[in-house]
Amino acid sequence: MKKNNFLRHLEKVFELKKNSINEKTSFKNVQFDSLKVLELIAFNDANFKGLKIPPNKIVKCKALGDLIKLYGNKIN
Repeated sequence: MKKNNFLRHLEKVFELKKNSINEKTSFKNVQFDSLKVLELIAFNDANFKGLKIPPNKIVKCKALGDLIKLYGNKIN
């Protein structure tokens, strides 16, 4: 998945305006809570078959760029 498409999907998960986030966006600046972690897991299951990212790794992310790194070569 292209990085821009991934970010657009994250905007939907976090209920943000289009083009309002980038890799440097901190999780402090979005409504990041346990419900969003579950939504991210559901998003992963729907869009990245076979890629399992543990919730504890998602929670440790400080910015969206950290989250993108968890996907490795799945996001370019």
